[in-house]
Amino acid sequence: MVATPPPGWSKLPMEIFTGPPMRGGVYGAGTAFLMAPSGKLTTLYSFCAQTKCADGEDPQAGLVLGTDGWLYGTTVLGGTAGAGTIFRINPGGALKTLYSFCGKPNRADGERPFAALVLGTDANFYGVTDSGGADGYGTIFKITQGGALTTLHSFNGTDGANPLGGLCQATDWEFLRDNYCGRRQQ
Repeated sequence: MVATPPPGWSKLPMEIFTGPPMRGGVYGAGTAFLMAPSGKLTTLYSFCAQTKCADGEDPQAGLVLGTDGWLYGTTVLGGTAGAGTIFRINPGGALKTLYSFCGKPNRADGERPFAALVLGTDANFYGVTDSGGADGYGTIFKITQGGALTTLHSFNGTDGANPLGGLCQATDWEFLRDNYCGRRQQ
């Protein structure tokens, strides 16, 4: 029988699940963990371990396995400007913050990434922020495994606003964002 991860959790090879409780942990700011189908839970990291939560706070989405074997994720709060982070963590619990949002003038890079990252066929990660960007309605971004972030689109309100759900990659390489990944909206 193949185990199915609960909503918000990612499935890793060998039937291991990851998930981010948004609160709790040693500092009360959430954890990153692994869980086997048997229910054995291993906490990898407790967020807000660094001064002013520079490592992130309040993870809301599952972790994604990168092509380099690291797990990648986001936090909604924390980071150098308090507007969320993108991080990577290895199965041993070593965490590295790759990017802190609101690092560009006028929040042009976005803030508050609620949704899980998507690993593209180009080995980069793609995601959305709930707010920030050129008009304050959120962004779509790309980030390399090394941490170089590119804002691909800033929502302006008429083309969408404040995305909370994630992206998925279609077979024609376009990224879609709707409640039914893989089904295009008309």
